[in-house]
Amino acid sequence: MKRALVTSVFFLSSILIGFSQELIRQVVASSGNEATVGYSIFQYTIGEPIVATLSVGNLLLTQGFEQPEVAGPTKAPEAPFVSDLIVYPNPASDQVNLEFDLRQDGRVVFMLVNNAGQVVFSKAIQMLSGRLTYTLSLSRYASGLYYIVIKTGYRTYTEKLIIQ
Repeated sequence: MKRALVTSVFFLSSILIGFSQELIRQVVASSGNEATVGYSIFQYTIGEPIVATLSVGNLLLTQGFEQPEVAGPTKAPEAPFVSDLIVYPNPASDQVNLEFDLRQDGRVVFMLVNNAGQVVFSKAIQMLSGRLTYTLSLSRYASGLYYIVIKTGYRTYTEKLIIQ
């Protein structure tokens, strides 16, 4: 009886231990790195000369050291977007008008960036869809080359602006 109990306990514990193992992704390569740019993560390894990705219908085959863990979304989430952006007058001195079509209600961020890449003005506004005009006062900015940046959701639109 004692021997049967010991054998049963050993058998059950070996089954439970067998199911608790974990396989972790790892790669053996001569070099590699990871970088994040916006909403994308780029990983690479050095040491394999040929890497290919093949797809047929819904099937995807990737070859190489690094394989993706999870395929991300197939398209960006729905977000308002801008079309027909017009910046006038350009060059400008006192104020500039940004005229555009907003295709969907949403949050719009307006930015003015100087030639050194510094954001000198930023304002977020919740706007309704339609043909819109936003007027930006330029009286407190020095003359020079600037960039008008409009952000809506995952999209960014940029136009050059010369302030005289």
